[in-house]
Amino acid sequence: MVLRCYNDPTGNTLPFNPGVNGAIMTVELCQAACKANGYRYAGLEYYGQCTCGGDIEGTPNLTGACSYACTGNVNEICGGSNALSIYIDPTYPVLSSSIISQIGTFYNALGCYTEVDGRVLTTPQDQLDGSTMTIELCLNTCGSKGYAYAGVEYAGECYCGGILAPTTSAVDGSQCNLPCNGNNTEFVDPWS
Repeated sequence: MVLRCYNDPTGNTLPFNPGVNGAIMTVELCQAACKANGYRYAGLEYYGQCTCGGDIEGTPNLTGACSYACTGNVNEICGGSNALSIYIDPTYPVLSSSIISQIGTFYNALGCYTEVDGRVLTTPQDQLDGSTMTIELCLNTCGSKGYAYAGVEYAGECYCGGILAPTTSAVDGSQCNLPCNGNNTEFVDPWS
């Protein structure tokens, strides 16, 4: 289901690249790739560049910039220049406000991870105040946006993602020894 056209001047409106770009791009192909990676939104830009996200980090484009035909189906719209046609997965679960208030309880701790080559989780939550960061704040923020994964790093940074990056590796839990800025009894990963 098409949501609308969004501006994408920096390429960060939907930050995750599922790696399915190409000459046979269709709306369905991009949506399937995003859904397989745990993302609610699929976006197409410039004839067939596919990106995904759990929330939209851009502004609506009201100028009709999304007018380019998809490379794999000329009857479908695949964005424009610096403009994303964003589609939403209608089967993605909708969260009620009562669930959102308790969302942190739905996450399971997976342990401590280190980043070897790239980010473990791709979407930073820069709008949060790092000086008051707690694990619960990060979990509730990521959960309310529909992300499957949440993580805290450097005592005050929160990241969300639909999948764990394949270049990550679990490490001994003792390496996650930096207390959260907002609660010094909670410990997080000090490594980038």
